[in-house]
Amino acid sequence: QAVCPKGCECLEGTRIVNCSRLGLTSVPSGIPTNVQQLILEHNNIARIPDIPVGAFHQMKSLATLWLDGNLLKTLDPGYIPEMPMLSHLDLSDNRLKEFPWSSLSNVSRIMTLKLHNNKISKVSAFVDFPPHLQYLYLQSNRITTIPETFLD
Repeated sequence: QAVCPKGCECLEGTRIVNCSRLGLTSVPSGIPTNVQQLILEHNNIARIPDIPVGAFHQMKSLATLWLDGNLLKTLDPGYIPEMPMLSHLDLSDNRLKEFPWSSLSNVSRIMTLKLHNNKISKVSAFVDFPPHLQYLYLQSNRITTIPETFLD
């Protein structure tokens, strides 16, 4: 039986892991691989090295990931691994200056992508959006132009 990470709250066994508002500076170790909803919002995760490479690779059932309200400035494409079940990703209210648009191919079932309230300044003209994407939140960023291909 999987154990809940220290300080976090686990619901429905370990399918929902809530580690919000704990002052975390990194993703806690020991998150059960069967997690479906992982809530890491409103912590102090500031740098990509604070999220160990591969932290999410074993979470094949992960459907919802909240990383909003942290201090993230950059996000390497390697940190959005292939997550076949991920449908909701919230990176809002961070300090992201750019988003690794090419990594969207790793989350083919994504329906909601929240990137609002960051410092993103551009959207790639060559984004191949996943077919299920319904909601893309980009408000309150620094985007001044949208590529024509973005609207196709």
